[in-house]
Amino acid sequence: MSYQVRQKVRGKIYVYEAEGVWDKEKQQARQKRKYLGVLNEQTGEIETPRREKWSRRTNLTAGVIVAAEKCSEENGLLDLLAASFGADESERIFALSTYCATENAPMYLYENWAHMTDGMKNCAMTSQTVSKFLKELGENEVARDSFWRQWGKRHGQNRNLVFDITSISTSTYSTGLVLDEFGYNRDGESLPQINVGMLFADRPGRPLGYRVYPGSIGDVSTLKNLLHQMKSDYALTHSRLVTDRGFYSAGNIKALDAAGYDFLMPLPLSLNAAKALLRETARSFDDVASYFQFNDRPMAHAVHSIDLAGAFREAHVFVDFERRTDETNTLLRKLAQVDQRLKDRHFEMEEEAATFIDTVAAGMAKLYDINKTAKQLRIKRNDTAINEHALKFGKIILVPSRAGADRLGLLDDYFRRDGVEKFFDTLKNEMDSGRGRVHSQENFDGRLFVHMIGLIIYGEMLHRLKTNGGKLRMTFPEMVSHLKRLKTIYAADGSSISSEITKKQKDIFAALNIPLP
Repeated sequence: MSYQVRQKVRGKIYVYEAEGVWDKEKQQARQKRKYLGVLNEQTGEIETPRREKWSRRTNLTAGVIVAAEKCSEENGLLDLLAASFGADESERIFALSTYCATENAPMYLYENWAHMTDGMKNCAMTSQTVSKFLKELGENEVARDSFWRQWGKRHGQNRNLVFDITSISTSTYSTGLVLDEFGYNRDGESLPQINVGMLFADRPGRPLGYRVYPGSIGDVSTLKNLLHQMKSDYALTHSRLVTDRGFYSAGNIKALDAAGYDFLMPLPLSLNAAKALLRETARSFDDVASYFQFNDRPMAHAVHSIDLAGAFREAHVFVDFERRTDETNTLLRKLAQVDQRLKDRHFEMEEEAATFIDTVAAGMAKLYDINKTAKQLRIKRNDTAINEHALKFGKIILVPSRAGADRLGLLDDYFRRDGVEKFFDTLKNEMDSGRGRVHSQENFDGRLFVHMIGLIIYGEMLHRLKTNGGKLRMTFPEMVSHLKRLKTIYAADGSSISSEITKKQKDIFAALNIPLP
């Protein structure tokens, strides 16, 4: 038979339901208690405040936004956004940009993310409100330029600067884009496009500014705009300007020389000057004395003088032996495939045979001799063409503006520009998710600005993870997935607690160099 037991502790009367039970092992009576609550002496009711407090609770994701906010406080992003746009608008920009940086999902799903993320409820916007907000942001060119000028002054002084350009395809329904034109598309899509050129600091990887160009404007044509942008718009200084092969031209080299820019430019291997250089240096890599290691990869290096843009310059030829082996194996495999498919095949015309070879393995027809005789069409490997083609395997030709450059420094500067390619991949994936939803130039400009701020957030967090992560060896999506598991739990009365922090989460916060929440 059960009965109530009341126990007064520090002014509160705790009530228990007690029941007498017999302990067979100890051969004695015992009391078994069940907690009922606290006695309200005024009403005589038994209350369970703790149970009532947490019976209605809300779990909100906290880890990702905490990490993004702390990193963005330390690099000045939050302050500069607030200075340019004001407190309310900057908060919404930051929230939407963090969503783009960490979710890789279309913007029409942003409202759900905001409601599920701790502290972001006031920044929640419906899909229609997001479109209106982006349009207003795109119209506010003065504030956007103000932000990039201040951001450049803070992070763009005396740095290696990378410039690259990419095309973003747009739907044919997006008739409001005034720069929307057909041109060379880097993804091979037959759609109108807008070209986006981005300036990028390589340590850590972060955008410093960008410009939007008509879709028909190529890489080479943008360099004059770049020089004007660096000097006049953003007042950037640099230790070296690093470009990719697409920017090579005699005119560009002369323009950089005239402006007094220290630069590093890779030479396209398709140039006749590059082909001659590869032939001249082919035997140089037989000498073991030219070998060295870069990032634990075996490399070799040779320097030759080359006439470019009316002046003799140092050209640094590098060979990556691992990549050369991979490319050689790929070539041998393709040759074997073509030879096998050519067995017992008969063709009437040279064009028919060449088309068939390229169908088997793209670009391989140029490595075969196809000759029509009186009796038949003869097809055999062209050893000279194959050897010429193989000279490029594993090779990079880097042309710095100044002589006497250190080989390791050149490679380090060149390969760090790979970060901009990853940034562009992220940008294109996010922008493409909104294809067909951008109906005005202002909306596009606002959307692009949000994604660029997202790339700053992404770049800062990724740089810290890679620099301090040690044995974590974790990708950015893996980091985000672990941080999402950290929750803030809100009770009915508004009080809150954090979920338990796991060992992985502690390691991530340590790598990001921010305190545990």
